[in-house]
Amino acid sequence: MTGAPRRPRTTSHARRATISALALALALCLAAAPAAHAQADLADARLEELMTMGVTSVARRPQALNDAAAAIHVITADDIRRSGATRLTQVLALAPGVEVAHVSGAITAVTVRGFNQQIANKLLVLVDGRSVYTQAFSGVYWDMQNLMLEDIERIEVIRGPGSTLWGSNAVNGVINIITRSARDTIGGFGTIATGVEERTHAGLRYGWRMGEYGAMRVYAKREGYDASVTLDGRGAGDAFRSERIGLRGDWDLPHGDRITLAADHYRGGVGVAYQPTPTVPASRLLSPSGSFQGAFVLGRWQRALSLGSDVSVQLYHETFTRDEYSRIEDRTTDIELQHRTPVGDTQDLVWGVNWRHRVDASTSSRFDVFAPATADQSMFSIYGQNETRLLQGKVRLIVGARIENSYWNRWELQPTLRAIGAPDERTRVWASYSRAARTPSRLDRDAAARLPALGVTPGVAIHGNPEFRSERVDTFELGWRRRIGSQLGLDATVFHSRYDRLRTLRNWVTFSPFTANVQFTNAMEGSTSGAELSALWTVSPRWRLVGNLTLFNAALHDLDTPGSDAEGWAKGASPRTQAGVSSYIDLGQGWSLDTRLAYVGALRRPNNESLVPDARVDSYLDATVRVGWRVDRHLELALVGRNLAAARRLEFVSELGAGVTLNQRSVYLKASYAF
Repeated sequence: MTGAPRRPRTTSHARRATISALALALALCLAAAPAAHAQADLADARLEELMTMGVTSVARRPQALNDAAAAIHVITADDIRRSGATRLTQVLALAPGVEVAHVSGAITAVTVRGFNQQIANKLLVLVDGRSVYTQAFSGVYWDMQNLMLEDIERIEVIRGPGSTLWGSNAVNGVINIITRSARDTIGGFGTIATGVEERTHAGLRYGWRMGEYGAMRVYAKREGYDASVTLDGRGAGDAFRSERIGLRGDWDLPHGDRITLAADHYRGGVGVAYQPTPTVPASRLLSPSGSFQGAFVLGRWQRALSLGSDVSVQLYHETFTRDEYSRIEDRTTDIELQHRTPVGDTQDLVWGVNWRHRVDASTSSRFDVFAPATADQSMFSIYGQNETRLLQGKVRLIVGARIENSYWNRWELQPTLRAIGAPDERTRVWASYSRAARTPSRLDRDAAARLPALGVTPGVAIHGNPEFRSERVDTFELGWRRRIGSQLGLDATVFHSRYDRLRTLRNWVTFSPFTANVQFTNAMEGSTSGAELSALWTVSPRWRLVGNLTLFNAALHDLDTPGSDAEGWAKGASPRTQAGVSSYIDLGQGWSLDTRLAYVGALRRPNNESLVPDARVDSYLDATVRVGWRVDRHLELALVGRNLAAARRLEFVSELGAGVTLNQRSVYLKASYAF
């Protein structure tokens, strides 16, 4: 390709360093294995406990993971601590079927089951029941989710539709992040980390009891990262930092009442790589620098009415401002009522109503983004799901549906039908059908961005489509779980999804003035299919292995322009194969060794492929090593190396015009102290 940037190369010194690091990690694992067999259990839970841990995201009530009729994976607090991660997106890479790719600075592309983008629009993300999916652009601003990782109790990752219980936009998955109760964080805790590529990260938390029934914690976090580099090795100018402060209180009151109050304030720099290029008109819309700030307050009341029955009300309000392509101010208020009750001796019913109101405003000194510039919208939905136990509980049938009146005053029906059976105590087989919708964003309908021509470079005009409708998916899944002996657990899922009314682009050129025009349309359809396999092997009481394999294929068709860029990017911007193996070893005397090897397949046609060598992103192998030492019950030290398999690598190309940058190897030292 003429003028294409050269493919980044790893120096021989870097290759030797990588091989040495991997060899050392392997040697330590092998050396530790006999000792691990010989020593007693210190921390790892038994296999049965791991496979039957409680989850709430599938049925909106507590149930054992093994009994969930969905493809679900749980990332525990211990997994997070031992992952070597410093930000949330790095943690999510532990889950099977989740695609996580570096874009630039703090910007990460995250999706489940394909369609990856800088702002992927088919994944719903919740933090303690609060949706962080933005309706202005349809997606999640991951750099704004700068949570204190040590406060996360678990992350439940559902692959497949979840719109019946969680609402629109849970098309291909739901990520539910559940933080720890204030009752579990009494006392003080501080952490600090610094190293190469990882600037200083610091977090501080203090919790105390409030009377006989309650507890409160306050916390603060600051993080920063060095700039990444471009394909030719120059600094990308996308260094970033962020800060967050917050509080949470929990009360367990007499007569079965529970109250939770939480509030956060956050701010930071976007860390976008600003590299305008004529071949990507959207890159001209970017600001050379960006920032964000926001705050939320959340309250939840729950009352136990009887054994197996409860009612809850949750209310939250969030406001944020983000300055990136333009200045967006967004305010959201959400209230939800939920009731859970048994029906007779063999059924459990969950139902609820949800109302959400949002206001946004777009301002820019360079160009308009939306027309009209402000929006005042509301959404209302009612949902219900009933579970029936058959054959003395060996078979369970789940039927549910959500009826939603969207922000655009269109009704969406999103049903689900699920069944799970227990042929024996160690085996579960489940099947499901679900429909979900991705409702139009403001960008889809109201986009009105225009930039004038520059010399021979045409102007840019991005048009919304007032007739843009919700994207829809019908997904069929079949799953199997099996516990083999006391040491091995297997989990397998196959799926097939049929999509229609997918977003694609209509392009045309006008000459007075000279302008490249783009409009969003619902002109693509097709299917995706795949298989996901995960395994958990407790080799010994002190050594645990976790592996996963994901196979994915997309067959999509642009009905208006067959073979279009939008069609090619939708099919080619996600890898067909992903695999990973994590090893957790307790070495004794407070020492631990944790390693992870991951393989990510090539992106055969990434977004804006003209910007990268050979118009593709090559497959790569990733390695993470963490050596931890718990000095005493107060202090823990850890040395972590991430991205060890290459000094730098290309992982993704943005669809929105952010510059192409490389993810770099990092090493850091972390200290945590409880008091």
